[in-house]
This record gives sequence, structure tokens and C-alpha cells, in this order.
Amino acid sequence: MPDTIIFVCEVPAFIQFAEHALRNHNPNINFVNVKNKSSLYELPPAVLSQARLIGFTTEVIVPQFILAQIGLGCYNFHPGPPEYPGFEPIRFALYDDARSFGVTAHVMTSQIDSGPIVGVKRFSIGPDASYTDFQAGMVKVLLELFRELAHQLATANDSLPIVKIPWATKRYTRKDALDLCNITTTVDELDLYRRIRAFGSGEYPIRPTFRLHNTPFIFIPDELLREMKGGEKSRTNGA
Repeated sequence: MPDTIIFVCEVPAFIQFAEHALRNHNPNINFVNVKNKSSLYELPPAVLSQARLIGFTTEVIVPQFILAQIGLGCYNFHPGPPEYPGFEPIRFALYDDARSFGVTAHVMTSQIDSGPIVGVKRFSIGPDASYTDFQAGMVKVLLELFRELAHQLATANDSLPIVKIPWATKRYTRKDALDLCNITTTVDELDLYRRIRAFGSGEYPIRPTFRLHNTPFIFIPDELLREMKGGEKSRTNGA
């Protein structure tokens, strides 16, 4: 039974949920939350050798020399299904007009989203779904999958059973997103709609951008523009 769970996550609600779920099966477990890579380096080898490490929708990339020291395995909960490994899976699913989505639990390796899969949970999504719709469904099945695997994660000395589900060969990157956000005059109307649907609510530079004479023109959704104008009006009235 693991002495320690090292939980790599930056979201307070997820941290609280995971600790509670794991302690239900192993009340005496030492639950260590890590929010950045530097905190990982501070953990002594004696702790690592008796620990299981869990990454949970984190952007922290655990280095190989840390993975090699973890005694009871390293697992990651990826906020996308096996068809969308890598960067911002929801946005690429939106671009593809995907009708199902999900989450993946897998063995953590030095290569992002490539280790053997130990669990997948999916949900259906409608044709007019927004980023918020995808995200809400993703969080729901993410917590369900973690709850299903919590007993094994908290108590098993052995590795979790592998399921025979492969990762897609295409691994999405930040560069892929930036390329789709680079809007040129050659883009057709349908593809422009898909890019706006997928990345229009993102943070710059991951947002559709057209350049003219080296000047970027950034897409802003109508609802955000209305909010910005409302805020300006309020400040003017209050001046």
C-alpha cells in the first residue's frame, strides 16, 4: 500500500476532491500536493521511493529522473480522450466538430500523453456545443473516472491494469493551435467558422488573428465586446 500520494495539480477544487476520494480507501495516506516542477525537486528520494505520483489536468511536465524514482508508478489524468493527446484537446475537438469527448488516465512517461492507458471515460456532445459545454462534460467524467480508480490508486502495490485502447498517432501542440489561429485571406468561410468556434474564446495569442501591414487584428466574440463596451460606459458614467 502506498505511503504517499504525490498529487500534481493546480486547481484547489480538484485537489480537495482527490484527497477526499483517496482517503476514503486509505485514511492514513500521506497526501502531498505539488503545484510546480520546483516543488517536485524538493521531495526527498526516501519519499519518492514509497510514493505513487498522480498528475491531474496539469501542465507540469514531470522529468524522467523524477519518474524513475517513484516507487509505485506514475499516472496522469488527461482532460481529453485518446483521440486528442497533447495541447488543448477541447479546442481541437471543437475544430473537428467532434460528437463525443472524454478523458484518459494513463501511465506517465517522459513523452507527453503516450504511456499505456489504464482508463477512458466518454460522453456524447451535441453539434452546437460550445467550449463551455465540452468543459462541463469533461470535468464530470474526469471526476467519475478518478473516483472509479481511486481504490487502486490509494491501495494497490502493483501497477494498475492496462486497457487495450491506443493513443491517436497525431499529438497536438501549441504550434498546431497557433497555426490555426493565423487567419489569412485564403481561408474559406467554413474553415474560418471552425477556427472561430474552436479558438475564439481563447487567450491571445491562442485566438484567431489576422495580420495586415504587420499589425495584428484579434477576433473578439460579440458577447465579450459587449462586456468591454459596458465596462467602458460604466467607467465613463462614474467619472
